[in-house]
Amino acid sequence: IVVQLVREGMLLGADRNVTTTLQQGATIASGQTQRPKVLKWPNREIVVGYVGRAQVGDVHTDEWLYDFIGRNLDTDLSQLAYELKSKLEFDLRGQVDEDAMILHLGGFGEADGQWKPQVWFVRNVRGLDKLGFPIDVADEFDVSEEIDQPTYFHGQSGEQVRARVESLAQNWTPFWF
Repeated sequence: IVVQLVREGMLLGADRNVTTTLQQGATIASGQTQRPKVLKWPNREIVVGYVGRAQVGDVHTDEWLYDFIGRNLDTDLSQLAYELKSKLEFDLRGQVDEDAMILHLGGFGEADGQWKPQVWFVRNVRGLDKLGFPIDVADEFDVSEEIDQPTYFHGQSGEQVRARVESLAQNWTPFWF
């Protein structure tokens, strides 16, 4: 999943390939299917994107997320990240496996009278190896807001973030992670 800030807002992108495995008796079939991995709230300017786990319980992750979105139409963005963490942990309890899941929840929050981008990072992965593969997958999910981290835009106003993003883009070094 890729998040890019641009002067006009925020872009989230992911491929649509989801690996599925079906078992019927002793036969196991594995393949790719196309499913959405970036979803938008219908009544707000919030998007969520995910990679990793293809299903939560017996439900495809995108369908599980649509249900979550429908139950949280008016929840504040920061609270939404913690609600997502709690719901994932609840619905995945007892499913001990190594399926990593990484989600980015993006939108804008008001800070000091300005709109400032927020990207909430929800994950059950404690790190990535040199090739970007998850290591140390846990049962619990961590939550953090990434844009205001010291390595990115810590303490900057919405206008300062916008100006820096625009400057980076003009220098052909756009801001993304």
